[in-house]
Amino acid sequence: MDNENQWSIIAKYLSGECTSRELNDMETWMDADSENREMIELLKIAWNTAESEIQTSDTDYLWQQFSERAGLSTDYSQHPLNSIQPSASITERKNFTTFFFQNPVWRYAAVFLLFFLTTLYFYSSDVAAFLGIRSAASMKTISVENARRDRITLSDGSIVTLDAGSQIQYPEKFTGDTRQVYLNGEAFFEVTSDPEKPFSVFTNHAAIEVLGTKFNVRAWQPEQRITVTVTEGRVLFYPEQAKAQKTVTLQQGFSSSLVGQGSPTSPIPVDVQKSISWMNNEVYFEDTRLAEILIQLERWYDIKFDIRNSARINERITVYLANRPLENHLALLGELADVRFVAAGRYYQLIPR
Repeated sequence: MDNENQWSIIAKYLSGECTSRELNDMETWMDADSENREMIELLKIAWNTAESEIQTSDTDYLWQQFSERAGLSTDYSQHPLNSIQPSASITERKNFTTFFFQNPVWRYAAVFLLFFLTTLYFYSSDVAAFLGIRSAASMKTISVENARRDRITLSDGSIVTLDAGSQIQYPEKFTGDTRQVYLNGEAFFEVTSDPEKPFSVFTNHAAIEVLGTKFNVRAWQPEQRITVTVTEGRVLFYPEQAKAQKTVTLQQGFSSSLVGQGSPTSPIPVDVQKSISWMNNEVYFEDTRLAEILIQLERWYDIKFDIRNSARINERITVYLANRPLENHLALLGELADVRFVAAGRYYQLIPR
């Protein structure tokens, strides 16, 4: 990414509003340098820090401390951030598009501040503690490679099964009166019951809260759609910024989805085995864009599709992909979408017939 627009894209990435092209640019940038990815992970932690974890601070004093540590001017009045006042609550953030993009100063200042705190964090753990940001030493990040899956056990005994390409952040040990993890991708949770410590999954712009249950979460950032399916017990599902107004309760055998900044759909009964079939290398797609199906295959088989010049990517398909070799899936999709796939190593070009 070039310096001119990288902060705009990073801000959109943190808010979950990247376009597919911007998301690809971000992944390329993060893959180019492990320090880039580590910086983004810490920015995510800061971005998602709940209101209760943020300490009220004097902005003049805070800037002075930052400046002294970084060797910058301590004349706060001359700094472009001097007119920025901290938000009263992260959980009350307005819609990113209407709020930050209407005022570029706010947009860049917010991301710059997060970056500044992250940079200082590498050198001063007391800054992070002062702001209530989770310590990188106490948070673990698991990123599952394409064509693989992973299964982890959290400190409370809860088990998480992660699909290829997924990522989860969680504390090495749960402390306090909550258990919180952060997911990007798809995962099946088997949560150990603890009525005194609710378990919450934060993903993109939504949250799922439980006491003890089993449920599946599908939340791939490019899709902007989060789907929760409960296989046992009960969960609360709501937009992160509007819990009181838009919470739905999901019982066993029911599913709900949330798109963008909207509200979760009313719970509908589903075949839960279809929702978790990905754990057996199987997947059901119903009225789904071909592009979304191909992205799933990219994660499962560690390949890439070139669909830039294809008019077929928006074809909607209903299909069941069993545990079969990649060539079988491509042959089936080719018949359904009237296309053919031309291979060149790990890359496949999509060509209309």
